[in-house]
Amino acid sequence: MNADSGVLGLPAGTKESGTRVDFNTDDFAIVIETKGYRVAWSRACLCPCKPVNDQTQQPDPNCTLCKGVGWIYFAPSQATYDPLKVGELDEVQSRIVQDNGAVVAAIMTGIGQQNEPYGELGSRISGTMMATVRSQNKIGYYDRLIQLDSVVPFSQILDLSSDLEEPLETRYPIVQVNLIRTATKTFSAPADFDLGTGADAGKIIWNTASANLPDVENPVAIHYLCHPTWLVIEHPHSIRMTPVTQKVKKPPTPAGEYVDLPIQAQVQLEFLPSIA
Repeated sequence: MNADSGVLGLPAGTKESGTRVDFNTDDFAIVIETKGYRVAWSRACLCPCKPVNDQTQQPDPNCTLCKGVGWIYFAPSQATYDPLKVGELDEVQSRIVQDNGAVVAAIMTGIGQQNEPYGELGSRISGTMMATVRSQNKIGYYDRLIQLDSVVPFSQILDLSSDLEEPLETRYPIVQVNLIRTATKTFSAPADFDLGTGADAGKIIWNTASANLPDVENPVAIHYLCHPTWLVIEHPHSIRMTPVTQKVKKPPTPAGEYVDLPIQAQVQLEFLPSIA
């Protein structure tokens, strides 16, 4: 078989008239804007801190900029906080948006469960999803997407400050507290604590007048609801285009003028051990 290379153009004997293979990109945008979730999007950039290991390029664990993670985040350009465009935001959502940049719409599909029975002892499930955004929102590797209208449970253990008047900040802003306790004490709201407001929205505020307060030398366990934070771990559809052949006066190529299609990327919950 003679396999020629560099073939271009329509097959011999076929006609282009009556055939339309391009997509209407406005239809994609309408679906994303009307059916997508509101997410706070921030872009990821490698931290300029000097690696502590030349071979592994491990970031500086004492870096005050990236906190040892190796990535810093910044707001995309032209980010808008106009309520007429992004909708109403409560105090926790407003704090998230101010800290994480632009509000955009994203279609979240394809919840995945990746079993790896031979990779580790037992079975580990790695939950992932596919996020699709408009072509103008060029999401990239390790970008952060926070769903503003969904909540997930999360728990962690925290050491207390010696000053209980200082707000207790958790890994993610708290939407609802389900449990706070030490090894010997359990705390309830509003008698022992409450959630902060304004700049302290989503933080624990201890009621220092309560007779039931934690001992600062004992760590506390907290179970709470928070808005899910996703990281882009793969973007296989970062560059997708379609030729537009209709109503193009001077097409730059025989196929027409190329326009970008929506971007789809695989995302994973930030707190999963494989990427945390």
